[in-house]
Amino acid sequence: MGLYLSSKVDWEDVLNPAPTTPAHLNGKIAPKPHSLPNVTQIAIPQEVYNSIESNISMSRYITGNQKYILVISFDGKPNLRVFKKALNTLLKEKGYQEYYRKHYVDSGAGWISCQRHNTCPELWLKQNCIQKVCIIQPHKKQVVADSSADPNQLEALLEKYKEW
Repeated sequence: MGLYLSSKVDWEDVLNPAPTTPAHLNGKIAPKPHSLPNVTQIAIPQEVYNSIESNISMSRYITGNQKYILVISFDGKPNLRVFKKALNTLLKEKGYQEYYRKHYVDSGAGWISCQRHNTCPELWLKQNCIQKVCIIQPHKKQVVADSSADPNQLEALLEKYKEW
């Protein structure tokens, strides 16, 4: 009976129990992913997608197969000149162009023409991304909106969401 039981026991597990943290951390606690200040994640409502057929303006950002960085400036916030320079540098020198496409909008007092204005892609994006840097993930139907207006936070934002 003892031989039968000993053949059914995994002695490696008995003698060397699994550590509480992964071995590569050498007993340290795994770091939590850091949160970025003034960054929120927003789901794009299905009504916005339902209205695309009659309101195609800006729909390319919420459909398709690539993430977009959309910077919508209003009243000088965020500063488009500063953000264009910072984003161009990050995309070219740090290799983020593999993950993102970019578009800048200087939103003045222009008219938005939507048949169902409360669910129109153009209006929805402007309401949720005005004076912000937004990363739009069409596959997840979500937007990450950074309202910090801090160009120094861009690299951390792009890095955090590049595999998102």
